[in-house]
Amino acid sequence: MKIYRTACILLVASPLLFSCASSDPPPRYGGPPPDRGASIAGLDLTLPGVWWRESQVAGSLDLTGEQFQRLDALQPQVEEVARLERDVMMAVREIRTALESRNATAAAIVAASSHFRELQQLLTGKQIEMLAAQREILTAEQWETLQRVLTEERRPRRPEGEFGPGGPGRGGPGRRRPPSF
Repeated sequence: MKIYRTACILLVASPLLFSCASSDPPPRYGGPPPDRGASIAGLDLTLPGVWWRESQVAGSLDLTGEQFQRLDALQPQVEEVARLERDVMMAVREIRTALESRNATAAAIVAASSHFRELQQLLTGKQIEMLAAQREILTAEQWETLQRVLTEERRPRRPEGEFGPGGPGRGGPGRRRPPSF
């Protein structure tokens, strides 16, 4: 019965772990935007750290001095979110360790996954608080511009001449362009 229970937990927990776990390093705040995996029903819950200090992003928003000050005041929240993201990654590792242990017990696996759920819930709450605070500072037009700029910045760019979805010789928008002389 104990083996059956452990197997059931593994079957339920494994997809969750592999979908939440990433071998990618934690996002670097103040640098390029992080992979925005945190979402609820398609709503992105993170913005790239101190995006208002990145000239590429903030330059198109025409932020006022007061807006810069209010955004800078959110720096402790940015750092707390970054810490929680690292803690969530550590909690995923704890679950993997519990699952891969030679003496794996259901109690250890469940305890590790409970810790993960608590941290993930806390992280989501902090992300929403920070997102709400940032949205409150910006005008509707600035918010729309920010979303557009970040979407464009995240869009993967193909090297010149790379084949598109149709493959070589199939025409279409992704086809290889003839060389220009």
